[in-house]
Amino acid sequence: MKKCEFALQQLLRETSMMTAAEEAFVGSVHHLQMADRWRLYRTWVNRWRDETTKALYEEITECSLIAKDVREIEIEAHVAILQEADVVATTTSGAAKYRNLLYNLNSKIVVVEEAAKVKEAHIITAMPKSTQHLILIGDHQQLEPATTVQRYHLDTSLFERMIKAEIPHVTLNVQHANIA
Repeated sequence: MKKCEFALQQLLRETSMMTAAEEAFVGSVHHLQMADRWRLYRTWVNRWRDETTKALYEEITECSLIAKDVREIEIEAHVAILQEADVVATTTSGAAKYRNLLYNLNSKIVVVEEAAKVKEAHIITAMPKSTQHLILIGDHQQLEPATTVQRYHLDTSLFERMIKAEIPHVTLNVQHANIA
């Protein structure tokens, strides 16, 4: 029994296959020697694997193209809806996620609330090219943006950087709380 198992292991490890000419001359697999049967089997398995891989790749490519078309149609539909709005609000994460959608809105005014806590790169990448006015609202003396990189001053928000550069800004001197 051990000898048969060893022989089978050797046949399974073998990689030789039949050429197309050899395969064409096969009348019946029953007339083939065992080694040739295995070579023919590996030829068939290899052909099946190649054909299946090619078909699967074609299906994946087609599905990817369809998914891209669906995403473009969704963006067009969202743009059509959002263009009717007077105000569109999103978080900076949402702005990054839906950047293409926001760029297609051609907004001229962008307002950033809690601007002192928003990283500079997040504000810049969220602004469409059509932006004419950027309004930053926040308190630069409160929490700064959370970052793990301390060098290059990435922990300084665009809001604070502009105030330190003495770009004209308005600061509220009195704050009222409306307690009901």
